[in-house]
Amino acid sequence: MKKAKLQSIPIPAFKDKSVEFDVLYDDYFGSPVQGNKWRKLYGTLQLFPTSCKENLLSFGGAYSNHAFAISYAASQLGIELALIIRGERPENLSPTLKDCERFGANLIFVSRDEYTKLRNLSFEALSDLYPKSFVVPEGGNFELGELGFEEFAEIDEHYTHIATALGTGTSARGILKFTKSSEILIYPALKGLKNEFEGVDRGRWRDIAHEGGYAKVNDELLEFALDFYTKYKVPLDPVYTSKAMKALFSDVENGIIPSGSKLAFYHTGGIQGIRGYEKWQKAFKDLGCNAMNFE
Repeated sequence: MKKAKLQSIPIPAFKDKSVEFDVLYDDYFGSPVQGNKWRKLYGTLQLFPTSCKENLLSFGGAYSNHAFAISYAASQLGIELALIIRGERPENLSPTLKDCERFGANLIFVSRDEYTKLRNLSFEALSDLYPKSFVVPEGGNFELGELGFEEFAEIDEHYTHIATALGTGTSARGILKFTKSSEILIYPALKGLKNEFEGVDRGRWRDIAHEGGYAKVNDELLEFALDFYTKYKVPLDPVYTSKAMKALFSDVENGIIPSGSKLAFYHTGGIQGIRGYEKWQKAFKDLGCNAMNFE
């Protein structure tokens, strides 16, 4: 799989606070493997050819960015993929799962209880359960998933702070692993998560971004995302990046990020997930945003 290059967009949002601000991204406009998804797959796709395994096997839900990305990547590399999907097979598949099947993934639907049991197993236990498969945990959340963040070592000295949304935590761990000086601002999208970075040098947990719960949205959040796109032409998804960006704006406004800082926000992608929110999808399309075209 071709390795993308970390790029940046200067955003003049905090000039009045004397804070320089860039959005970092990995081809999230054009490539189906958006943002952090290719980075979390990079180690797996490097190792799989020498693993002697028959196929890749991973996990996801109806609008999983990970399921979408690994399906596309496997199709491009000619790798057989099985996806265990949470819940019974519906009469009509979500746009995400339709794409997964179109990319050639074998979808295996299991009950929510069974899915939870599988998700809670260790990587070693999953590998024992599926000995012929190269198992990739949900969200690419294992040590191999952190290897794609090595490039952050090259930009570390340019920023005092790097912010990222958090789902599984793989991106935050990868960024922390390969940076040495930047303070890493971590905005969990899930409510009530335990801070796994407590006591970790440079990791700052900001539990202010969940907007009431995972995947919960509201009109104020949509208005923020639309305003951000109108001003800067950077689309934000409902589940992760819009919430983290809105919380980051609040932190700058409230002086959590001091004057004179050089701040970067790592855009983790996930734009395809907008298709699970009809109001968001229509609003972005009405603004001429074509970032959801994945044909």
